[in-house]
Amino acid sequence: MSNYVLAASGLRRACSEYVRCSVRRSALRFLLARRLQHSEPELCKPVQVKIGDSNVTFSTGRYANLADGAALVQSGNTAILVTAVSGKKPQSVGFLPLQVDYRERASAAGRIPQNFLRRELRVSDREILASRFIDRSVRPLFPSGYTYETQVICDLLAVDGRHDAELLSVLGTSAALMLSDIPWNGPIGAVRVGLIGDQLCINPTQRELEHSSLNIIVSCTKDRIVMVEGGANEVDDARVCEGCHVWLRAGSAAFLSVPPADVAALMSQLCRPSINTILTDFTLKKASRDERLFTTLDSASSVITQSYPTVSSHILSDAFWSVCRQCLQENVVVKGIRCDGRGLHELRPIECCVDVFEPLHGSASFRRGETQVLCTVTFDSPHSAARADVISTLLGAQKSRRFMVHYEFPPFATNTTGPFMLVGRREVGHGALAEKALLPLIPKDFPFTIRLSSQVVDSNGSSSMATVCGGSLALFDAGVPLKRAVAGVACGLVTTDPKDGNIDNYQILTDILGIEDALGYMDFKSAGTEKGVTSLQMDIKSLPGIPYSIFKEAMMRSRDARHEVLQKMAKCQSVPRAGIKENGPAYATIDLPVAKRMKLIGTGGHRIRSLIDDTGAQVQTVSDEAMSIFAPSRDVMEQVMERIEDIISEDPAAQVSQELKFGSIIDATIKEVRDYGFIVELAPGIGALLHVSQISHKFVSHPSDLGLEVGHKICVKYFGRDPVNGKHRISRKALLNIPVEPAAARGQEAGDQLLTEVLENSSVTDKSAPEPEQKDRSLGSSSPHCVICFHNSSHLLLPWT
Repeated sequence: MSNYVLAASGLRRACSEYVRCSVRRSALRFLLARRLQHSEPELCKPVQVKIGDSNVTFSTGRYANLADGAALVQSGNTAILVTAVSGKKPQSVGFLPLQVDYRERASAAGRIPQNFLRRELRVSDREILASRFIDRSVRPLFPSGYTYETQVICDLLAVDGRHDAELLSVLGTSAALMLSDIPWNGPIGAVRVGLIGDQLCINPTQRELEHSSLNIIVSCTKDRIVMVEGGANEVDDARVCEGCHVWLRAGSAAFLSVPPADVAALMSQLCRPSINTILTDFTLKKASRDERLFTTLDSASSVITQSYPTVSSHILSDAFWSVCRQCLQENVVVKGIRCDGRGLHELRPIECCVDVFEPLHGSASFRRGETQVLCTVTFDSPHSAARADVISTLLGAQKSRRFMVHYEFPPFATNTTGPFMLVGRREVGHGALAEKALLPLIPKDFPFTIRLSSQVVDSNGSSSMATVCGGSLALFDAGVPLKRAVAGVACGLVTTDPKDGNIDNYQILTDILGIEDALGYMDFKSAGTEKGVTSLQMDIKSLPGIPYSIFKEAMMRSRDARHEVLQKMAKCQSVPRAGIKENGPAYATIDLPVAKRMKLIGTGGHRIRSLIDDTGAQVQTVSDEAMSIFAPSRDVMEQVMERIEDIISEDPAAQVSQELKFGSIIDATIKEVRDYGFIVELAPGIGALLHVSQISHKFVSHPSDLGLEVGHKICVKYFGRDPVNGKHRISRKALLNIPVEPAAARGQEAGDQLLTEVLENSSVTDKSAPEPEQKDRSLGSSSPHCVICFHNSSHLLLPWT
């Protein structure tokens, strides 16, 4: 990463003459960008660095010159254009209004979107997840109090399917922010770490990731970790730490809205005693604690506005929550006191139960303190698997997902109102994190598609990790043979106000509350089994990253807490249910020879369609002689098996089996006339296609030319079944004699016909021409005349027109 830091710093120094914090007008930025592009092209010279085994090229000045910052990042044939633009006026909000959009274009992969409008429409889950971890990689490095609306757009221009476009987007975002006048304490670098065998590798290819037991993304500055996210296949916690440390070793202001000092001091004077009382009252729950804090804020705001009537509400809110953070830091770091009276590494009380609703395929309830989730499991056929589009597949997405986790966060979970069943970026991200945690434990040969739905009914911290715990229990209840139980826990970081990002006095909190997450500096989520980690995510707030020592300590704290949660979950249910429930679906595979399979399908597929429509089952072909059956219940499966047995065992007539022998001649009945042939019935219940090419030795443009209609008899010869598709092969022309005519007769007939046509359309001008040879069949010509020669030596001389 050191190479990238130097490259990005060089780009920034090269452009510092043109891009300064005072430049805010778009017209001036345009003129400076034009000067950068045309007057001094040496400043736009691409910078190339080596990250892992790949060369990454950064360039600027060619595109998006009106943006505050723009960078084109290329690796191989993959190219990303990243732009950063900040608003001209601060927003009246108490947070950074940053929006990161990562978009994948179908044209980048040389394809056309396969929707009705043939254009990019809704954002895919993959794009949302990429946008989220880019956001979490850059957000901690913005200065506190910066409230200008900022947007970063990562536009995928070209993709080769080998280089990681998402990681290039992180690097491009860092470069674009460094090139802009937006205050940001970068740069950062990002890599993907894999573990193949026992060897850690940086930025593995998509094919290597298929054999990797570790897949995590690490974003960091020169000496600090900023963001970690990924999954693993029960990799030991210490090994995961080593993977992050390997990358760290290898890679190793203006426009701020800060509360006035007198306002902040007055807010502290008015509120600090009340805040301390609230944060140390262990009897308060989330709702009552929040109510008292907001009441204190309203009271203090009304007093302060009398002396400072021009102070905005978000300035007062920032000052109030700053005092709350100081009180929390003092209580935790100095006194070792948490809001609910727990020890620093103590878990909240855990309650869990399974089989909550009997009609469901699987269900579980998991409560940890005031956070509770209700998880349900639904089975369906393999055909119901979620399939990725072509572009996402080319970029490394899973082609078919037979295990899905859907996370739902209704507004009543936090005692608020708002849209219900709305899936936002947060819901997609939390669901993906839980899916990564559980997926390595799902058997690959499990016959059903699994949908795990988690509804958060109460939330006071770490509902995503509660989803992992509740989801594991729900899968146990449903009878999914998981290898081991999975649990997750969230840890936090509280420190005294860091000076220049240095962390001296700090405490790591286990199983954090919502207020500890909001006022703390880190949200560290870790999930896994008793053997190792399966999913990991770390977010940093208001800090320019954390040292590796704190990351490792948080990792070990999470491991100990995870083992404790697993022990409590084992008291509820320690092993999966032996088989799925009685009301669950059924799945079977039957072996059918080609002949019986075609009998089951029927002419035009009418039998198989009737079976599916009548029973609601799904029947699919697995191999040449095997078919899979999915039924919504066991009773339906019994009905399907009885219907299939009746169909394949029925014998239309004894003579049919004797007649349908290879080479036998059958009087078939025409059942349907189509453009490409007749659909005939060889015997009761046995249909076949007499193709138009097998009707006669002569060309037949349409079967109706023979004058045959539905119900007429037609004599055909039977040639058995096609070895590939099992269809009956029949022919009528095999019973007809092949017309044999002398060659001279055929030539005379063709010549006479041609001569007739020529005489009808042209006038003969001259019949005196050289005598052609007896066996010459070619057409001779001499300008301006053309000689037409026939097989019997007759000829014509026509004008060349």
